[in-house]
Amino acid sequence: MQKKLKYAGIVKFDGKRYVFVSKRGVIFNIIQNAQAKHLADSGELCIFESIHTKNPDEKLGQIVKIIGKGGDPIPEGRAIVDSYGLNVKMPSDVKSEVARVPNFVSAKDCENFADLRHIPFVTIDPDSAKDYDDAVYACKNPDGTYTLKVAIANVSHYVPFDSSLFTWALENGNSKYLGATVYPMLPEKLSNGICSLNEGVDRLTMCTTCTINPDGSLKDYKIEPAVINSRHRLTYKEADFIHFGRNASGDKESHSGLVAKTLDVRDSLDSLLEVADILFEARMKRGAFDIDSKELEFTLSPDGAEVLDYSLAHNEVYTSVIEETAVITNEIWGEIAQNLGLPFNYRNHEIFRDDKIAKELQAKLKPFNLYIPTGFNGKNIQKVINSVKGKRIEDYIVSVLLASMKAADYSYANMGHVGLGIRRGNVDFSIDTMSEVEKARSRYFKNTGTPYGLAFEGDISHTAYGHTTSPIRRGSDLVNQTQFMSIIMDNNILFSESMIDDASKSFNYNEKISKMAESDYNDMLLALWAKNHIGHTFTDCYISEIGADHAVISTQDGIKMNMSFKNLDFSKKYLKIGKELKSITISSVGLNPAVVNCMPTAVYARLHGELLDERQMN
Repeated sequence: MQKKLKYAGIVKFDGKRYVFVSKRGVIFNIIQNAQAKHLADSGELCIFESIHTKNPDEKLGQIVKIIGKGGDPIPEGRAIVDSYGLNVKMPSDVKSEVARVPNFVSAKDCENFADLRHIPFVTIDPDSAKDYDDAVYACKNPDGTYTLKVAIANVSHYVPFDSSLFTWALENGNSKYLGATVYPMLPEKLSNGICSLNEGVDRLTMCTTCTINPDGSLKDYKIEPAVINSRHRLTYKEADFIHFGRNASGDKESHSGLVAKTLDVRDSLDSLLEVADILFEARMKRGAFDIDSKELEFTLSPDGAEVLDYSLAHNEVYTSVIEETAVITNEIWGEIAQNLGLPFNYRNHEIFRDDKIAKELQAKLKPFNLYIPTGFNGKNIQKVINSVKGKRIEDYIVSVLLASMKAADYSYANMGHVGLGIRRGNVDFSIDTMSEVEKARSRYFKNTGTPYGLAFEGDISHTAYGHTTSPIRRGSDLVNQTQFMSIIMDNNILFSESMIDDASKSFNYNEKISKMAESDYNDMLLALWAKNHIGHTFTDCYISEIGADHAVISTQDGIKMNMSFKNLDFSKKYLKIGKELKSITISSVGLNPAVVNCMPTAVYARLHGELLDERQMN
C-alpha cells in the first residue's frame, strides 16, 4: 500500500515545467494545467499530498489545498498546521464520550483514593501553561531526610482503556505546541478542566511519595491514587520571586502581594529547591550530562499579523524543581515496572556502540584538542561539555556529541537513558507479577490501612526510566498510568509487551512530527521578524557550523543565520568553527523554506586579525 504524505510549499516554473517545491526543498511533479500556472504566478502557499512509489526517484502527487499568499504569519502558520495534520477533528463517538465527562470531582470519585487534600501542593509551570499535569510538595524531616510528593493528574480515571476517547488520544500521540497555540492530545474539557490540577479545586491524581537522604539516595517510596487540592498556581518567575525576591525577568512589580498570599507554601517551596539541588548533584555523580538550552521566544502583535520582537528564553531557577522531581518520579515508576515484570513504556536514550561513529567523533573533536576517553559515557561527555561551556565552539561541540547518540525514543524494551545517568536494566517477564504486586500492596496496607497503593523500602538502582508525569499531553504517560491504575485497583494487566511495542512506534512518530512542526514554526517566526529588519546589524557573532557552500553564524542572543560563500579556498583558510565575526547584517530572507541570510557588515569581516573584502567573502 502506498503511503501518502503532506507537504507545505509553493508551485514554481523551473524553465521547462511547473513543479511543487516543499518548504524543505523537495521537488515534486504535478499536473501541468491552468491551476499550476496560477499558483506559480500568485506564489500562494499550498498543501501537496504525495504518493510514495516503489521508485524512490519518482515523486508524484497533487495539490489538495490552497492556503494563501506567504509573507505573514497567518497563511504560513496555517500551512504548517495543515502539512503536519495537527488540527485533528474529533469523531462523533469521542464527542459523545467527552460530553459525559463530569465537570467536578464527586465524593464517589474519591472512593479508594487516599485523601491528601490537607497537603499544601502547588503547581509550577511556564507563564503560558493552560493545563497542569503535576503538583509538588516537599518538607524537611527532623532526621535530615526530605519527604517529596509528586501528584500527577489521574487522566486514566476519566479516559477508560476501552473507550473511543482513549484510542483517539493515543492516535494523537501527544499535544503539539506552536507558539501560544496548543493542539491538545485530549479535548479541552479534560486537558484544561477536570484533569488539570487547577488551583483551589479537588482533583484526582496518582501520587508518588519518597523519602530522600541528604546524598540523594532514597530511603523508601510508594505510589497511590490520591485526591488533592492545589493551593496555588505559580509560574517559574513567581516561584523565583517568592524565594529570592527577584527573578531573571526582573518583573518585580508584577508580583506585588505574592509573598503574603503564598505564606502557606513557603516552607515547601524552600524544601523543593533543596531537594532539586540534592537530586541534580546525585544524578550528575551517576554519570548524567547537562546541556543548556537556548530557545527563542517571540512577541506577536495583538492580531498575530506581525512578529514584533524576540528574546532568549529565561531559565528560571525553579525550572529545576519540576525537572528534577519529574525525573525521580519517572525513575521510580520505571523501576517498579521493571522489578514487577510489568509491561511498560520506557523512555530510552542510547549511545551508538559503533567503531566507525566513534572514530568520526574523535576526528571532529581533534582540531579543538578535545577527545572522548575509552568508555564513552555520560561522565566523559560532561567533561567535554564543561571544557567548552561559554566558548564560541560550544554549540558545535554539543551538536557533534548529540549526533553520536541515538535520538531518545519510546520502547517496551528498557535500554537505559545516558543523558540522565540511567543504566540499562533487565526486565524479567517471567516474574510472578501479581505475587510481587501483593507484597508491595501489603507494605502499603501496613502503613496506611488501605490496599490501594504500592509501597517499597530502600533505594532504587537507577536502571529504568519511563515517562509518567504528563498524561494530559503525552500518550506514553497515559498508557503507563493506565497500566498501573489497573494493577492497583483491579489486579489486572491491561497492556502486553506487543501492545506497548505498537503504541511506542506511534508515539515516536508523533513526537518526530511535533518537533519538525515546532522547528518550522519557530523558523518562520524568525524569518518574518528578519524580513522587516533587513540591514539590522549584530556585533560579536561567531561561526557555529560550516556547510558545503555556507557558514552558519550565531549571534549572542540566539539567532542563527546563513552566510554564503563561493571561494572554497577562502572558506578553508579563514572560516573556522568558533571564529569571531565582529559584525554582520541581515541581507535577505527566504520563507520557503524559512531562512535568514547575512553578510559581513560594511563589506568587511575581521578574522584572524585580517580585514577581508566582499570579493573574498563571496
